[in-house]
Amino acid sequence: MEEYINYGLSVLAEKMKEDEGYFYNKNSFLDIFKGLTRLKQEKGDGSEDVPESLD
Repeated sequence: MEEYINYGLSVLAEKMKEDEGYFYNKNSFLDIFKGLTRLKQEKGDGSEDVPESLD
């Protein structure tokens, strides 16, 4: 779980470095989510992520 949070915070920090006013745009978070899902689709290795068993 900690890895997901760290990754998300690093993405946010990177966006802030690129453009300090990035998050004033009403679509900024939507653009981030779309970008992350686009990367996963472009990967297209044919394998699907299977969640760990909770057992």
